[in-house]
Amino acid sequence: MDFPLFFWISLIVLAALITEAVLRWDKAWAKPAVAVYFTVGAWYPGNLLYSGMRHFQGLFSDSIIQTAILQFILFLVVFRLGIPIACKLLIKRGFAFQAGAVMVPFHQQISPLFWSIFTLWITLFLVGTVRLDGDILPVIWPPLANEKVSLFVHEGIGGRTGFITAIAQYSYQLSCGFFGVAFVLSRGWIRVFAFVLMCFTWPYFLFDRARSAQLAIFMPTLISYLLLAQTRLLFKSLITIAGIAFIYCWFILVSIYRSDYDMSKFLSAPRQSSRSFLENRHMGLDMMEELCNINLFIERGTYKVNYGERYLHEVLNVIPRAIWNNKPLLGFDYAVARGFMNPNANFREAGVVATVSTGMIGQGVVNFGRLFGAAAAALLMSSWVGLLARHWSERWVIGKTFLFILGLGLTFNLGRDITLLVLWPFVFASFGVWFLGKYAKRPYFYIPTKPSIRNRSLK
Repeated sequence: MDFPLFFWISLIVLAALITEAVLRWDKAWAKPAVAVYFTVGAWYPGNLLYSGMRHFQGLFSDSIIQTAILQFILFLVVFRLGIPIACKLLIKRGFAFQAGAVMVPFHQQISPLFWSIFTLWITLFLVGTVRLDGDILPVIWPPLANEKVSLFVHEGIGGRTGFITAIAQYSYQLSCGFFGVAFVLSRGWIRVFAFVLMCFTWPYFLFDRARSAQLAIFMPTLISYLLLAQTRLLFKSLITIAGIAFIYCWFILVSIYRSDYDMSKFLSAPRQSSRSFLENRHMGLDMMEELCNINLFIERGTYKVNYGERYLHEVLNVIPRAIWNNKPLLGFDYAVARGFMNPNANFREAGVVATVSTGMIGQGVVNFGRLFGAAAAALLMSSWVGLLARHWSERWVIGKTFLFILGLGLTFNLGRDITLLVLWPFVFASFGVWFLGKYAKRPYFYIPTKPSIRNRSLK
């Protein structure tokens, strides 16, 4: 089935913007911009290519599909226009790396940060062990159990103390993700110790059904290797391709066994699992489909634009339910519009049996309508690029580099929704880096002492 003209135009615009960012790779905004381009490209035109026009035309009219494609193009244009404004507002002037300055190597900086995060991890691990009454082996190697064993159980709607387990859960994820980055950036025995910790902690996430958590663990390591490892470009490219192929294949396996968490089935029946693997496709890469649904519901009047209320609720989600008992439920209005409402469901008092991500662009549309919504989402992502560019402009500090890598790794998850539920590890890491930077007395770069060099470097 032929794709509409606007679809090809959107691909041309996307390719042109990616090319521009690659050609300006030395700019602080280029790397996070490319991450956003690939994210939005995978979730939207990627959804059309993966599912096919025949699938979409069986669900929506041509006008609805074209509207969604035009919203994607509008997002790209406004996003690119918003980047210089965000960078101007967020990047500190006078903090750029100075010519002639010599950066203290990361492997010499990483020790205090590594030990701080290791202390956080071991504390959380011991607390989780107590919560599980010592039954910790399924956490180290999940296939030992026939059901998911969690260190910190957190319901979709937390109780009055649910924010405590949520903080512990996100902090544990953050610390485990850091071990991969430390493995890439460190040397000697810290690198060996980081690798041992990866082997010890990563199966807990790899055998889970939450693919977003798996990406949050794996992507920062892959990105830090691609951007900062001191190896040949060809070898980097091969490792990166292999890493992406692993993620693609592993996610198919996760989709096969995620319903009952029993990944041990795959290990015990490899022949049957291989057949299931070849017959299955990825599910969940459907944000273009959700964008079409949103446009259809608004056109029919079955869903009302909430004029920023959804974004406000995302911001207010920082308030614990112990303080605000009637805190709004994120995404429940759209779940009702999508038909996931069961009056007989025992899911608190809400009756919603499942929530559905609206997508990066769709979230803007439900907030500000079919025209201004895509622009609002684009401006938010421009601000995100500006924030990451700020950290990259201060990359001689290991903590800032980690924040940049972590944020870049979380960007793909923002394609489903721009939400603190994705960004909490980044928020906690930002606080930790600020705290260490405030009290650490360790220099991160120095200026050569020869007057001739010093004078030139400070001009």
